[in-house]
Amino acid sequence: MHSRVTTVALSIAAFIATAGLVVAAAPKRYGTTQHAPVPHASTTTTTGTATVSHLPENPWFGVDVTKNKPAMTLKPRTARVKQDDITRPTGVNSRLVVKFNDDMKIRLLPDGRIMSLTGQDATAIQELLDANAVLLEPMSSLSEERIQSIINRAELHSGKAQPDVGGMFHVMGFERDVDTAARQ
Repeated sequence: MHSRVTTVALSIAAFIATAGLVVAAAPKRYGTTQHAPVPHASTTTTTGTATVSHLPENPWFGVDVTKNKPAMTLKPRTARVKQDDITRPTGVNSRLVVKFNDDMKIRLLPDGRIMSLTGQDATAIQELLDANAVLLEPMSSLSEERIQSIINRAELHSGKAQPDVGGMFHVMGFERDVDTAARQ
């Protein structure tokens, strides 16, 4: 069990590091002022370009933030069958890793509480965390923009739906509290 968890964690870390290098080479950055040709805009300069200071409704991070992400037909992900009981390996200082369903897009607020970026109700999860006095710590220190950029580029190149790597967290707390939360 421990070697499988280690393998998965290392695979994810390698994926994020590799994709981060690809994204770092991208010339366009989210939130910066971009100059793009806008022939039909009413505020064009003599060179035929206009300053674009806003983003489209659904920007295509990591590919072209000045355009909306196109509707793509992606091969869906298949959910793995979860184990009924979680046991901590003996003699190893292990950490509990939680991955929330992709459709929830769970993220942490600055005060440590959780929220769903898709607007789904996450109060039951927050109550579980509060009742067991445990906290979530993101596995990735990347910004939301960077995470979405990695996912977009991977989907573009693979044609497959990608996991929400921003929805992966370490559960932090006393060992007995973490174990109790894991069983619940």
